Amino acid sequence: EDVAASAVAAAGRRRRLTALVRLRSGAWRDTVGSLCDRGVTLQQIMDFYVQLFTVMPHFDPKRSTTRDVVRRAIIPMSRHGDPSLGVSPGCALATLLNGGEPRRPNKMVTHHWSNLFAHAVAAILADALGRPLYGGLAARLGTQLGAAEVREAVADSRGGGCLGRSWREDRPTMAPGEVTYWFCPFSVNQHASICDRFAHSVEKDSVLGEEYPLCDCGAVKHLAGDLCEMNKFSEMMAMLREGDPAFGHMIAVDAKFEVFNRAWCIGEIVQGKRDGLSQVLKIANLADVRRQRSKLESLDVSECQATRTEDRDAILAAIPDIAEFNRELRSLLLEPDHGLFDAWAASATRIPKYLVVWKRFSRDFRDRLKVVTRPTWIQPLSLLFMILCPVAVVLAVLLLPYAPPEEGLGANVGHVALALPVMSFVCYLYIPQWTAVALRAQLPPRCTIFWPVIAALMSSLPVPIISAVTGVYPVPFAPVMASVMYSVCYPLLVCLLPRSVRGAPGFGRRLLWSIFAQVALTTLFCVCYPALNAGFRSFQGAASSVGFVVALLCVRITFERCTEFMAGKIDLDVLPATCFAAEVAYQAAMCSFLADVQSWVAVCTLVGIDVLENAYYLYCFTRKQPGVRRPTPWALQRVPRSGSNTSVTASDGVGANLSAASSADPFCQSVTAVLLLREFADLLVPLQFILVRSVLFFGPTTPYNAWVAELTRDAWLRTSGFLIADVAVELAVALATCIFLSFQGVRPIKFLHAVIVSGGYCFYLAAATTSLMWFAALQLAHSGCDYSLRFGWVAD
Repeated sequence: EDVAASAVAAAGRRRRLTALVRLRSGAWRDTVGSLCDRGVTLQQIMDFYVQLFTVMPHFDPKRSTTRDVVRRAIIPMSRHGDPSLGVSPGCALATLLNGGEPRRPNKMVTHHWSNLFAHAVAAILADALGRPLYGGLAARLGTQLGAAEVREAVADSRGGGCLGRSWREDRPTMAPGEVTYWFCPFSVNQHASICDRFAHSVEKDSVLGEEYPLCDCGAVKHLAGDLCEMNKFSEMMAMLREGDPAFGHMIAVDAKFEVFNRAWCIGEIVQGKRDGLSQVLKIANLADVRRQRSKLESLDVSECQATRTEDRDAILAAIPDIAEFNRELRSLLLEPDHGLFDAWAASATRIPKYLVVWKRFSRDFRDRLKVVTRPTWIQPLSLLFMILCPVAVVLAVLLLPYAPPEEGLGANVGHVALALPVMSFVCYLYIPQWTAVALRAQLPPRCTIFWPVIAALMSSLPVPIISAVTGVYPVPFAPVMASVMYSVCYPLLVCLLPRSVRGAPGFGRRLLWSIFAQVALTTLFCVCYPALNAGFRSFQGAASSVGFVVALLCVRITFERCTEFMAGKIDLDVLPATCFAAEVAYQAAMCSFLADVQSWVAVCTLVGIDVLENAYYLYCFTRKQPGVRRPTPWALQRVPRSGSNTSVTASDGVGANLSAASSADPFCQSVTAVLLLREFADLLVPLQFILVRSVLFFGPTTPYNAWVAELTRDAWLRTSGFLIADVAVELAVALATCIFLSFQGVRPIKFLHAVIVSGGYCFYLAAATTSLMWFAALQLAHSGCDYSLRFGWVAD
């Protein structure tokens, strides 16, 4: 409906602009029509570019701007016209190149004259070839020989040669050289406007440092009115769009992003959006995005510049509401999934996905972040509770009075009647909490409590029945069997959802992807990690341990990529939750693996990988990855000391400024949230394992737990040493990360607490408890988890 409404609005805008053209004088309408007929093909542009090295001997692709080329080449070349073709003197260069014949363009180019001319041409070339980056093409245009090679490749109708075989998706049957552009240096008649004067002061050549020579063509100049060609771009764009539904708009972004600070350019970009043009950005390289992206968050049209002050004043006078225009402009550029920058990132198929994954949270999530105002002393306590609560729950189950498994089902009724249902119930608490996060809804107790109880009873019931019928106890891999049974109970959870939740927009899509994510997590917990543990126990030596580490890492990375993909399908606000679930699952598997490892090489490999991953996330933070980097919300900024006259501004809109109390640049909330949650999980899970394994080693149920049953005191000290070493390294990395973020203006503990509370504290607590409970259940002898797959008691 929104797309249809936008299309109707754009169509209405075009009709109004076209009507406006018809209502104007005949001279005005004729001028607009003349502008529309001055397209130039890419082949013509490349022919001119190669000729430029001769016409303008001092032309330097790395220094000469578009203004230099207009003054030194375009104006002189179009000065005399071509009488043999019927082209009168003092014409537009496009008119001369087309022999006086009209040529309608396929696309309009927005750029600014202070940019390098070679970069403007490279951006046009990249557009014709369907490439998102033009830096490599600009390098090819750096010499006359390279430019000639590119021209020949463009002339090749097959699109081959040094340019490869890229094609424009919107016009697949059109050879690159045939694509036609409206390019103002060529398409505007400079002799009817600026050729004999400077805008406000003396203009000088960027290479020679000399004043430009002025033209003496004597043509009448029109700087305003019906015959002026510089005040009719809106009508021209609307007319071209009406004549060609596929008419597009390409914005050539310079290295400093100055195109977004030029009045004419901003006006063209917004007008193109209003007219429904298909708009694309062409950017030199990723480094420019990282350096300059944050500028866009504070764009203000009232601060834009223009060569002529009169043009700037006229553009601003035509905007009824500057604030609303600014919001429209920022939304056009930065809106998640729909803005021009996200569209550009999606087109950059050769750019690794991890460079474009970081996007801003929704406004609702950012608002929730800002209202988390619990006392400072509660924040670390809530994090500590997430460490200790799962330990207490797991130990309460593992320390129950079990009978030896060989005594059979009759002696272990407590296990099948109490321990197994409780373990299932604790694990199933995670599912409704994840559903609530995915659906962005508060679920009632019938979903969060009643459903786990029913699911636990239903999934636990088959185990004693199978044991009684077959006479086999313990039932092989009983927890895995129980975990699979939850899928039978899931439709009941959907039925228990409130009607308001089921009727919410996008419910079906969110539910479907949340189910996919849950199935992926179940597969990871119940199949992949147990299988890897079984495989590891059949190998020995440092080499096999390192190989297991690599396999573990591959499974973890694959799952993380899947969860990131599914988070994007559900809602970017769930990205921290999915990453946390993936990390606690990985850490639980790693700690379980460390219970059997004998080599410090494997331990060092695991710890080293974690350190490198943390360094990568810090790199994302410092390099300002593509994706909107937001100012720190007021509740998360460092509070100025008492007595300071510095104020903290509460703002979450684009362009909000950091307080003077922090010198940090606006940061990407998503990358910071994932970074801190990963660090928290890397500390949380090993600490939990140290506590649980220590209590079990000295507890009464030691013979029934595979983690400690066969451990001597020396072996227990060694494996505990592995975990303590991991915790020590992770703690050092976490402290270094927090110190770094503090210097960047982020309060790490407060921000981490806000992310957990805003995303759903119960979910994070359930995720931490489920991972620990599941791996603990697999180690219980009564669970029948024989990783050697021999199941000796079954044969007996």
